[in-house]
Amino acid sequence: MKYDLAKKPTLGSRRTLKSFSTTMFQLITKKSFEKITVNEICRLSEYPRATFYNYFDDKYDLLNYCWYLIFTQAGVRADTVVASQDTFEECFDRLYDVFDQYRSIIKLIVRKNPINDELALSFTDYFRRTVKRIFTNSFDESKMTIPLDLIVIQTVELILNVLEWDFLEDHEITRKQTYYYLHVLLLGNPFQDSPCKK
Repeated sequence: MKYDLAKKPTLGSRRTLKSFSTTMFQLITKKSFEKITVNEICRLSEYPRATFYNYFDDKYDLLNYCWYLIFTQAGVRADTVVASQDTFEECFDRLYDVFDQYRSIIKLIVRKNPINDELALSFTDYFRRTVKRIFTNSFDESKMTIPLDLIVIQTVELILNVLEWDFLEDHEITRKQTYYYLHVLLLGNPFQDSPCKK
């Protein structure tokens, strides 16, 4: 990302970043990401293009910043170090909270942006890179019996598939049931009776 997230933002920078990210979130609930332009973002944010390009390389860079905001709010940060047993559940738990909090907004976004388009791919890619950095920070890959990349792919895909099934396909299940499904898919036997049945 062009903007250096490691440096402390000034008051002006915070306002500018908030304006651009708020505008992007509003736009993706109303139209396809592919149809959004930098000119439109600048017009609605009331900033010139030069200001936009001081912070972002393009609209994809701004979208990555939006994902950064969501993941940071969820407590899923690339510099996180976690205990091995807690990694999977922590990532899922924090993302579940965000999906739950923004359920109505997510549905609006999905109506305007198909699940396999640039927007969804950008989200998945950001999540995959974040989880990979968390795992790299937390584990010694030389002690693993399978490659770290494979573990990351498995973790990310499983979490996203369960969240998509739960939130985007309107299955009205409890959080406890969602956890049960996640654990069975990861470790268990899908043919045993669920202790979480209604």
